Amino acid sequence: MIRFMPKCKKNQTGIFNFSIGDESRIVVYTPVWRNDWYVISTITSDYIFLQQKKITKITVRLIFMVSAVFMIIILFLSRMMILRARLEKDNSRYAINYETSQTLIFDYDFEKKMIEFTGNTSFLFGENIKSIPLSDFKKIESRVHESEKGVLLKIKDFLSGGGTRYISELRLLCKNNEYIWYRITGNIIRDKENVPLKFIGNAVNVNAQIMHEQELKTMVETDGLSGLLNKVYMEKSVSKFIEESGGTEFAAFFIIDLDNFKLVNDKLGHSYGDQAICDTANKLSLVFSERDFIGRIGGDEFCVFLCVKSSVKNPMQIVEKKAKTLRDILSEDYTNGDVSVHVTASIGISLFPNQATLFKSLFKMADTALYHVKNNGKNNFAIFDEDMQNHGESVYE
Repeated sequence: MIRFMPKCKKNQTGIFNFSIGDESRIVVYTPVWRNDWYVISTITSDYIFLQQKKITKITVRLIFMVSAVFMIIILFLSRMMILRARLEKDNSRYAINYETSQTLIFDYDFEKKMIEFTGNTSFLFGENIKSIPLSDFKKIESRVHESEKGVLLKIKDFLSGGGTRYISELRLLCKNNEYIWYRITGNIIRDKENVPLKFIGNAVNVNAQIMHEQELKTMVETDGLSGLLNKVYMEKSVSKFIEESGGTEFAAFFIIDLDNFKLVNDKLGHSYGDQAICDTANKLSLVFSERDFIGRIGGDEFCVFLCVKSSVKNPMQIVEKKAKTLRDILSEDYTNGDVSVHVTASIGISLFPNQATLFKSLFKMADTALYHVKNNGKNNFAIFDEDMQNHGESVYE
C-alpha cells in the first residue's frame, strides 16, 4: 500500500514523505519546465537520519577541536602574559639593581689618553658623562676620599709599570654628597711588543660589603664602652705603622691616666665612671685626627699614637701643644648633686723614632714618664728622659 502525502504544487519544487509498508521515504520533485514533467528522487528516511548523525558527529568534533584550539590559544596568551609580567618584573629588578649597584665599566686608551665610560655615570658626576680626557682627570680625583688619595698614585704607577691585573678599593663622593666604597678592577691589554694599548676595568659598588666587614672588624678591634681601639689592636696598629714607616716619620706615644677616677666609681657610682670613660674617649677623638691611633688600654688608662706630618718643621711643638690641650680639656667635675669629684689627667709621652722604634719600648718609656707625673702632683704631662725612674707596674705588662 502506497500513501502519498501532500499534493504536488504545479511548477514548483517540493518535498513530501510517503510510506511503503514499514518503510518511510522522502520524495523530492523538481519541474523540468516541459510538458508538465517533473524529476522525482526518493531517499529512505534511514539514510537521512544516518547522514544527520554523521553531520552531528562531525559538528561535535569540529566544536571540540575549535574549543581545544581556543583553549590552547587562551593558555598560550595567558602564558605569554605571565612571562611578560615576569620579564617586566625582572627588568624592573635589574634596573633597580643597576641603579643601586652603580657598576661602571670604563676603559683608558693609552694612545688617545682618554677615559671612556659604559653605563650611566650620573650617580657619580651628577650628569651622564661618556668620556674624560686624562688632562681632565681632576673630575675623578676630586671625588676620591682624602684617605684613599694614595690609591690613585698606585693606579698611575700600575699603568706606567709592567703589570697586567689591577685591583683596589676606594671611596668616591657621589652626587648625594655621600662617600661610597668601590672596588676597582681591571686588566691592561698589550700588543705583541708588550706596549700597553688599553686598560679595561670596572668600578663596582661594594659599600654594603665593606661597611659590614668594618662593623665586624670594629666589634673585634675596639673597646665596647669607649669605642676606641682595644689594647691588642692598638699594639697591632702602631706596630704596623712603625714597620711601614721604616723610622722615617716622626710620631709620639701618649699614655693618659685619669686622676681620681676610683673616687668617681666609689662616691658617685659606676654609671658616672662609665660616663667619665666615654667623655674622655670623645675628647681624645676631638683633639687627635683620623690618621692618629687612639685606644683604651685599661680601666681608666688610654693611649694615643700621634703621627706628625713630615712637612712639619718643628714636630715637638705639635706634641707639646697636644699635651697641654689634653691636660686642660680632660679636667672635669662629676657630681650627683650632693657629692662632686674633680677628675684630671696625668700624661706620659715617648718619641718615635728618636727614643725607641718598637711598640713595647715606646709604651714602657711613656709609662715611666706617666708615673713621673703621678709622683709629682698629677694633672700634668712629661716627655720621657733617661733620668726618670718607673715607680709602679705598667698596665702593658
